[in-house]
Amino acid sequence: MSAPVVDNIHTEIWAKLWGNMSVNPISALTRMTTGPMHAMPEMRALIVAMMEEFDQLGRKIGLDLQMGVEERIKITEVLGDFRTSMLADLQAGRRLETEGILGCVIELADRLGEVVPASRSVYALTKGLDHTLASRL
Repeated sequence: MSAPVVDNIHTEIWAKLWGNMSVNPISALTRMTTGPMHAMPEMRALIVAMMEEFDQLGRKIGLDLQMGVEERIKITEVLGDFRTSMLADLQAGRRLETEGILGCVIELADRLGEVVPASRSVYALTKGLDHTLASRL
């Protein structure tokens, strides 16, 4: 297995989270895989809004991803239509990774005093869904 050496691991981790923080919770909330989510204009607009908020947070803390939102979405689309880890967890009746995938973004926004309305709304809905799952376990 090849493992590339990178100059800034923080930027690589940030880029990975950028791809997950919107698509994962939205897929769990809608029960949609990535293909239909990206194809539906309303879903794509929400993904874009969340990713733009995330990109702004990154720039505030010195993590410039050197690509635009649409370019990052195309990377996900190249992977094809797939079920996200949050959707897989939901379908298996497991708790969601809400805090690690989106809660950390909300926490950072709060610390920076940044308004992230799209991300905050999806976070609230995802927390509600996870609460419902927890009550059934």
